[in-house]
Amino acid sequence: MITSIKLCLTEERAALSAALDTVRGPEVALASGPAASRAGLLDRWHVLTRQVLPGMAAAQGWPIRLDHCFMRVCLDTSLGVRWDTVVRRPAVRHLTDAQLSRAVHAAERIAADSASLRPLNDASLRMRGKR
Repeated sequence: MITSIKLCLTEERAALSAALDTVRGPEVALASGPAASRAGLLDRWHVLTRQVLPGMAAAQGWPIRLDHCFMRVCLDTSLGVRWDTVVRRPAVRHLTDAQLSRAVHAAERIAADSASLRPLNDASLRMRGKR
């Protein structure tokens, strides 16, 4: 029984890794200038997670609609683990610039490919034992 549980967990971990790789993409380099500054990243993060993604969700009937849900999915995706196990709350104050950049990239990828949201949300919920 333990062997079958280990096999199941290994298969689930591989599926999650594949789903994360499709959204996480390469490390996003921080260029110089105001758009790439931390303030610029935070502004983009808030626009995406508070306006763009919730607006798309309402129009397209997505499974999540609230800003904090999009933040959870993007943070979990970009970090590869349940975000609050590696970053103190509130995340926007404690993320490194590289972590924030990856989270913004995940949000942008979801906005560009809405089909990616459902598997990423499912993966995030599994990290919390809710699926």
